[in-house]
Order: sequence, then structure tokens, then C-alpha cells
Amino acid sequence: MRSCAPLFVLVPLATGVASCNSTKPANTLTEPETVALLHEIVRLFDDGIGRSSAVDCTVGGEATVTATFDDNFEGDSTWSKGDVTLVLTDCETDVVNDTLTLNGKPNVQYTGDYWVVLDDDSEVVKGEVKFMFEGAVTWLRRNGDSDTCSVDLTFESTEFEDGIPKGDFRGRMCGLDLVIGPEELFP
Repeated sequence: MRSCAPLFVLVPLATGVASCNSTKPANTLTEPETVALLHEIVRLFDDGIGRSSAVDCTVGGEATVTATFDDNFEGDSTWSKGDVTLVLTDCETDVVNDTLTLNGKPNVQYTGDYWVVLDDDSEVVKGEVKFMFEGAVTWLRRNGDSDTCSVDLTFESTEFEDGIPKGDFRGRMCGLDLVIGPEELFP
């Protein structure tokens, strides 16, 4: 039986961040820091998905990833629904000349639904996807500044290129309006 877990990881890994918000109130993350935080969240999901286990953070600490998938196959069609939770526990990561310690408050949830039709070579012919990152993490800088970063990003697409859904995650993260495309995550 085929697993749909790789497609759930593939979409966020094939995306990046572009936004326009240059105002930085005290105790907030800048756009580059937010992008770096998103990179770490996506990496942790990617490293832990399919294992439902603890994953090491880049500097120290750990994150726990738990995942459930409901996959259905019929002929050349695949339907899947997935729920993945990322629990951060003193997870330290580097962000633009600083290190943040991250904890889940209330954690980050990655959910998705998709259906695709595959050709004889298992390439996507058509389909529809909807994925969401929702939740929040608390962060703490080395200098003691801290805050909560809310995450509310959605990706929807009915177009595919080389088997990858085309489009952008859109929404808010750490108080910034974001439009997320692959050119920023993979420069």
C-alpha cells in the first residue's frame, strides 16, 4: 500500500516566504527571523513525519512529531487526510544572528486534505489540495526578550507542475502577513 505522507511533507518543503511588513515593534520577530523560524518548523515536520517520534532541534532541545493519516486508493485516484502535531520542548534554533528557545503554546498543527489522479507513471494528472499550519509557539531570545508567535497559514491548489501543487501559503505568522512561495525557502 502506498503512503501519502510524502505529499504532506512535499508541499511545505516546496514553499518559501515572501511578505511586506517592515515595522518591528519591541519583542517581535523580524521577517527574516520569522522565515528562519518557519524553516525550522518545516524541517522538524519533515524529519519527524512518518516516525511519530522525537526530533532534534538544530541547536538543542527537541520536538515531538505525531501524525495520523487516512489514505484511500481506488484505481488511479488517491484521497488522503492528515493531521500532524509538532510539540516543541526547549527547542533551540538559530535565527539571523540570534538563538531562539521555542516551546509549544499550544503547539503547531499541520492538517491537510487532498485527492489526486495519477497517470501510468504515478505522476499527478489532476487534483486538489488544502493544507494548513495553525497554532503558536513561544520564543525566548538569549537577552530575555520573549513573545508568542501565532501561525495561521493556508495553502490551496488545483494546479500541479511535475507532481507538485502550484501556489502559495497565505496568512499570518508572528504578526506578519505572509505569502509563501518556493523561491524564498529554496533560494
